[in-house]
Amino acid sequence: MHYKIPFIIFCGLAVGCSSGNKQLATAQAEKEQLLATIRNQRDTTRNLNQQVASLETRLDQAEKELARGGSPTRFSSVPARPSDSPQPSKSVPPKSTPTKTDSLPWRVPTSKPEPTPPTSKDATRAGTATARDSLLALSKRDGRVRYDASSGAAEIDAPVQFENQSATLSADGKRQLDTLAKLLRSDEARDLKIVVAGAATDQNGSARAQAVAEYLDRHGIPDDRLAISGAGKRSASSDPAASGVQVFLIDPDTSVARFGAKPMRR
Repeated sequence: MHYKIPFIIFCGLAVGCSSGNKQLATAQAEKEQLLATIRNQRDTTRNLNQQVASLETRLDQAEKELARGGSPTRFSSVPARPSDSPQPSKSVPPKSTPTKTDSLPWRVPTSKPEPTPPTSKDATRAGTATARDSLLALSKRDGRVRYDASSGAAEIDAPVQFENQSATLSADGKRQLDTLAKLLRSDEARDLKIVVAGAATDQNGSARAQAVAEYLDRHGIPDDRLAISGAGKRSASSDPAASGVQVFLIDPDTSVARFGAKPMRR
C-alpha cells in the first residue's frame, strides 16, 4: 500500500510533462509559420518596390523623349487599351462628286456666313463694362468702396495707421490691411487693378504707399495687380499717424501710366 501512492503521483507528473511538451511544440510550429509568412511578405514587398522603381525610371525616360519631341514610348508591361487594338477595316462608300452649278445673283447661298469675330475695341469695351459692373456691385456690398461712375474707378476708405512720422505699419494698420486684403481677394475685386497712392506733400507718402503695397503682396494680392502712385492727397486728419495713403480700384484694361501710377517694384 505504501508503494502505490508514489507510483500514482509519478504517473500524474509524467502526463503533465507530456501535455506541456505538446503545447511548446505547437507554439514553436506557429512561430516558425509566422516567421515564414513575414519573410514571404518582405520578399513580395521588396519585389514590388523594385518593380515600381523600374516603372518610374521608364516613365522618366518616356517623358524626356516626349520633351525632346520624340515618339511616345509604350511600356510593354502595360496592356494595350481596347482602343489601341486594330479595328477591322470598313468599306467606305465612294463620295458622290457634287455637281458644280453656276452662281446666280438671285440664288440664296446655302451656307450661313460665319460671324465676324469681335474687334479689340469691342473686347475692350466689353471688359470695361464688366469691370464697372464689378466696381458698382462692390460699392453696394461694402460701404468702404466709393465708386465714381465718371472715372470708372473706386476709392477704398482705408485709413491705414502707421507709427508716428514713419513708414512703419502699426499693429492697427496691419489689422486694417488684413481686412482690406480679404476684400481685394473677393470675387468682385479679384480682376481689378489696385493703385496705392501716397500723398505728394507728405515726406513719408511714397514710402508708406510702398509699405502698404508690399504688405498686400505678402498677403495674397499678386504684384501684377498692384501699382504705386505719388499723386495721392494728404489726409485732412491732424493725427501724425494718419496714413496719407489712398487705395483705388480701376478697370484692368486701364493703362497704369495713364492713371499716373507705376507697377510695384520690390
